[in-house]
Amino acid sequence: MRNLLIVDDEVYALQAMVEGVDWQAAGIDQVYSAGDAEEARKILKANAIDIMICDIEMPGETGLDLQSWVLKHDPGIMTIFLTGHALFDYAQTAIKLNSFDYVLKPAPADQLIKVVTQAVEKIKDGEQRTRTNEVYETVYKRWKTHKPLLTERFWKDAISQRITLTEQRLQELAELYGAEIDPHARVLPIVISVEEWVRDFDLRDEEVLEYALRNAAKEMLLGDKPGEVFQDQSGLNIVLAYEQDGIIPSASEVAQRCQGYIQECGTYFYCR
Repeated sequence: MRNLLIVDDEVYALQAMVEGVDWQAAGIDQVYSAGDAEEARKILKANAIDIMICDIEMPGETGLDLQSWVLKHDPGIMTIFLTGHALFDYAQTAIKLNSFDYVLKPAPADQLIKVVTQAVEKIKDGEQRTRTNEVYETVYKRWKTHKPLLTERFWKDAISQRITLTEQRLQELAELYGAEIDPHARVLPIVISVEEWVRDFDLRDEEVLEYALRNAAKEMLLGDKPGEVFQDQSGLNIVLAYEQDGIIPSASEVAQRCQGYIQECGTYFYCR
């Protein structure tokens, strides 16, 4: 359903546009009219207006003043200006105020139908793009939610050596799982094995603690550096530190971080 508002202080011109044009042919369902900017604002506040045809030269507040208000309160409205003067400065101002088009008065019915039809089509195109973007955003958010799981699956398949990881195959798998991995970059693996729980835990508690161990490993061993932390098929927790800008953590740096991590695990996660 498309709603049109026509604003003109000339009563007969306004009546002619409201009653003398076949607006349904342009895709308009409801036509509203106003004799000045104040009345137009009341209609705009009370109704969902898609397109506004507005005379520029009105006493008091002009059509340009009204359009400035529209841009602040409902910038999605398509505005078509009416003017009795073929002056370029009006066109410049109309463009600056983000109007859809402007028409010289007296505007023939067929010209009004043509320009309003174009505005309706532009609205439809915008709505279609919006729907497409909404679908894309939904899919993208879903993908982002599952991306860590996909990356983990990628590395599990890679480390399990189910297939020979050639450079080409590595790139294919990275694209398949959405893993941001450069086949030429070096990767430093760190293996974390829980040798003993110092308290008795059931299986569920151990799973929770293993999860906490991986989160702590990501924070303490990777920090703000790129990499992944996951559990492989055998139950080992694995940290992969990616090369960044040609630099990979040194053995001494990694050893120092690991030593701190081991101490934290004994203190907070009841394991050795």
